[in-house]
Amino acid sequence: MDAVTENAARLDLTWDLRPATIAAGNSAASTVAIAIIDNDDNPIPVFSLVGALFEGDRVMTLSVQPEGVYVISMLGFGGSTLPEDQSTGNVAGTQSATGAYASLVDGAATPLAVSFTKQRDGTRICATLEGQAFISGATLNKGQWGVLINGTDYDIVPYFFNTSSDHRAFGGFRHISGIPAGSYSAVIRWKQLSGGGTLSANADDAYFLRIQETR
Repeated sequence: MDAVTENAARLDLTWDLRPATIAAGNSAASTVAIAIIDNDDNPIPVFSLVGALFEGDRVMTLSVQPEGVYVISMLGFGGSTLPEDQSTGNVAGTQSATGAYASLVDGAATPLAVSFTKQRDGTRICATLEGQAFISGATLNKGQWGVLINGTDYDIVPYFFNTSSDHRAFGGFRHISGIPAGSYSAVIRWKQLSGGGTLSANADDAYFLRIQETR
């Protein structure tokens, strides 16, 4: 951006700022995208100074003639391009929670998880988790479920059990900020927060996890 302004001043170039919509995006490795300037039907190439752009993104452009048109800031994200990944699975055997977060696993001893690719640095992740579990040996027990992403556990939903051997369903969601663009795995995690007895899940208990990139 500094180089653009320096060249404009040195060469006595004119410029103006205009909002636009991205018609064809670019990757982080490519600077050129196609945009339609507001009140103009003709698509034009633009040079991104803000990284990857996607169809439907709203941007602010800086036209420096005869140098070209540059995207200098984001005004809004194109919703149709934000990815969503989801997975369902059943717990293998009978597994019990402890006081520390641990992963639930399937019949292949693989943690129940969703692999996803986050396209942008500035967006959030919406993690939606649904599951089932039960308690034994007591009538009062509180559990906590969450996801492990990039080395950090994020709490999503607590649930309070008050009936022994009764499989209960629960669910919740959380918006998570601060995760940069890249490829990740979101692993379902659980722990026992309080109460006596044992918090457990078995092959009758199904889990669902959805990861969506959002604003």
